Amino acid sequence: MAGAKRARDGDPRGAADLWRPLARDGDLAVGVLRTPMARAFDAAGEPDLANALDGGALETRSRWGGATVSDVTAARRAAARGDFARARALAEVVVRAWRSADRVPPAVAEMRALVERR
Repeated sequence: MAGAKRARDGDPRGAADLWRPLARDGDLAVGVLRTPMARAFDAAGEPDLANALDGGALETRSRWGGATVSDVTAARRAAARGDFARARALAEVVVRAWRSADRVPPAVAEMRALVERR
Protein backbone atom coordinates (compact mmCIF):
# COMPACT_ATOMS: atom_id res chain seq x y z
CA MET A 1 0.00 0.00 0.00
CA ALA A 2 2.83 2.40 0.74
CA GLY A 3 4.06 2.15 -2.85
CA ALA A 4 0.57 2.86 -4.19
CA LYS A 5 0.30 5.93 -1.96
CA ARG A 6 3.65 7.20 -3.21
CA ALA A 7 2.57 6.69 -6.83
CA ARG A 8 -0.75 8.43 -6.18
CA ASP A 9 1.07 11.34 -4.56
CA GLY A 10 3.34 11.84 -7.57
CA ASP A 11 6.46 10.18 -6.14
CA PRO A 12 7.39 7.53 -8.73
CA ARG A 13 10.92 7.16 -7.32
CA GLY A 14 9.55 6.42 -3.84
CA ALA A 15 6.99 4.01 -5.29
CA ALA A 16 9.65 2.27 -7.38
CA ASP A 17 11.89 1.88 -4.34
CA LEU A 18 9.08 0.28 -2.36
CA TRP A 19 7.89 -1.91 -5.24
CA ARG A 20 11.31 -3.16 -6.37
CA PRO A 21 11.21 -6.25 -4.10
CA LEU A 22 7.74 -7.16 -5.42
CA ALA A 23 8.93 -6.85 -9.00
CA ARG A 24 12.05 -8.89 -8.29
CA ASP A 25 10.38 -11.65 -6.30
CA GLY A 26 7.24 -11.98 -8.44
CA ASP A 27 4.91 -11.45 -5.49
CA LEU A 28 1.24 -12.23 -6.11
CA ALA A 29 0.37 -8.56 -5.60
CA VAL A 30 2.11 -7.74 -8.88
CA GLY A 31 -0.92 -8.97 -10.82
CA VAL A 32 -3.13 -6.29 -9.34
CA LEU A 33 -0.49 -3.56 -9.37
CA ARG A 34 1.32 -4.40 -12.63
CA THR A 35 0.30 -1.29 -14.59
CA PRO A 36 0.88 1.31 -11.83
CA MET A 37 4.16 -0.40 -10.93
CA ALA A 38 5.37 -0.34 -14.55
CA ARG A 39 4.42 3.34 -14.84
CA ALA A 40 6.31 4.15 -11.64
CA PHE A 41 9.43 2.31 -12.87
CA ASP A 42 9.19 4.14 -16.21
CA ALA A 43 8.86 7.51 -14.49
CA ALA A 44 11.75 6.65 -12.17
CA GLY A 45 13.98 5.92 -15.16
CA GLU A 46 13.97 2.13 -14.77
CA PRO A 47 12.50 0.85 -18.04
CA ASP A 48 14.08 -2.60 -17.64
CA LEU A 49 11.99 -3.32 -14.55
CA ALA A 50 8.92 -1.89 -16.29
CA ASN A 51 9.54 -4.21 -19.25
CA ALA A 52 9.91 -7.18 -16.91
CA LEU A 53 6.58 -6.39 -15.28
CA ASP A 54 4.90 -5.96 -18.64
CA GLY A 55 6.26 -9.33 -19.74
CA GLY A 56 4.27 -10.93 -16.94
CA ALA A 57 1.03 -9.69 -18.49
CA LEU A 58 1.41 -11.78 -21.60
CA GLU A 59 -0.65 -14.64 -20.20
CA THR A 60 -3.74 -12.39 -20.11
CA ARG A 61 -3.57 -11.37 -23.78
CA SER A 62 -6.21 -13.84 -24.90
CA ARG A 63 -8.78 -12.13 -22.69
CA TRP A 64 -8.31 -8.80 -24.45
CA GLY A 65 -8.28 -9.76 -28.11
CA GLY A 66 -4.54 -10.46 -28.18
CA ALA A 67 -3.13 -7.31 -26.57
CA THR A 68 -2.92 -5.78 -23.11
CA VAL A 69 -2.14 -2.38 -21.63
CA SER A 70 1.38 -3.74 -21.25
CA ASP A 71 1.70 -3.83 -25.05
CA VAL A 72 0.71 -0.15 -25.16
CA THR A 73 3.29 0.84 -22.55
CA ALA A 74 5.96 -1.32 -24.19
CA ALA A 75 5.27 0.42 -27.53
CA ARG A 76 5.56 3.83 -25.85
CA ARG A 77 8.78 2.76 -24.16
CA ALA A 78 10.27 1.51 -27.45
CA ALA A 79 9.36 4.77 -29.19
CA ALA A 80 10.88 6.82 -26.37
CA ARG A 81 14.22 5.05 -26.77
CA GLY A 82 14.10 5.45 -30.57
CA ASP A 83 13.33 1.81 -31.42
CA PHE A 84 10.56 2.65 -33.86
CA ALA A 85 10.53 -0.76 -35.54
CA ARG A 86 9.71 -2.40 -32.19
CA ALA A 87 7.24 0.38 -31.32
CA ARG A 88 5.42 -0.10 -34.64
CA ALA A 89 5.30 -3.88 -34.24
CA LEU A 90 3.79 -3.60 -30.75
CA ALA A 91 1.40 -0.86 -31.85
CA GLU A 92 0.17 -3.03 -34.74
CA VAL A 93 -0.67 -5.80 -32.27
CA VAL A 94 -2.73 -3.36 -30.20
CA VAL A 95 -4.54 -1.86 -33.17
CA ARG A 96 -5.45 -5.29 -34.60
CA ALA A 97 -6.55 -6.61 -31.21
CA TRP A 98 -8.65 -3.65 -30.12
CA ARG A 99 -10.07 -2.22 -33.35
CA SER A 100 -13.31 -4.17 -32.92
CA ALA A 101 -13.71 -3.63 -29.18
CA ASP A 102 -17.17 -2.70 -27.92
CA ARG A 103 -15.63 0.59 -26.89
CA VAL A 104 -12.34 1.42 -28.61
CA PRO A 105 -9.79 2.51 -25.99
CA PRO A 106 -8.17 5.93 -26.50
CA ALA A 107 -4.75 4.26 -26.78
CA VAL A 108 -5.75 2.85 -30.18
CA ALA A 109 -5.45 6.30 -31.80
CA GLU A 110 -2.01 6.73 -30.27
CA MET A 111 -0.97 3.26 -31.48
CA ARG A 112 -2.27 4.01 -35.00
CA ALA A 113 -0.08 7.12 -35.04
CA LEU A 114 2.93 4.98 -34.08
CA VAL A 115 2.13 2.51 -36.86
CA GLU A 116 1.95 5.33 -39.40
CA ARG A 117 5.13 7.01 -38.15
CA ARG A 118 8.07 6.59 -40.50
